[in-house]
Amino acid sequence: MHNKHLISERRLSILSILVAFLFLGNICYQLHVVPEWKWGPAIHKTPKHTVSDFRSEIFERGKSIYALAAYIDPNADYEPEAFPELVHGSQYRSTQLGPMVSDGCNVVVVHRLEQEGAAPITVIDIIHIGQRGGRIDRMTRYIADGRR
Repeated sequence: MHNKHLISERRLSILSILVAFLFLGNICYQLHVVPEWKWGPAIHKTPKHTVSDFRSEIFERGKSIYALAAYIDPNADYEPEAFPELVHGSQYRSTQLGPMVSDGCNVVVVHRLEQEGAAPITVIDIIHIGQRGGRIDRMTRYIADGRR
């Protein structure tokens, strides 16, 4: 057997460690640099859980401005005038009239909006959670009792 093709155990160990660092560096690069990760409120949550948290921020904590910034994509497709509870300082209360229904990234919420001095309005909200960033990218509201 010829000795010129043999490699020592020490050199093999060093080479293995270098290759491992190269692989680890590539994984870190792929996860943190390439895909341009965006923080989103839906990380590790189902769409129903995200919408539930969004509603809690608005109606229980009174943080509509925070909810608007954190949970709704800046390019979201919705009519702001149809969602008066998202206005800073709004005094709307919401009573959910049934369970949230979810199909994929779509969540349907039937609830009654109430504000002091005004008649309650029953509304149906269809909310879509976007694929990137986990934010709401489309909201549609239907008035169930014919009033706006």
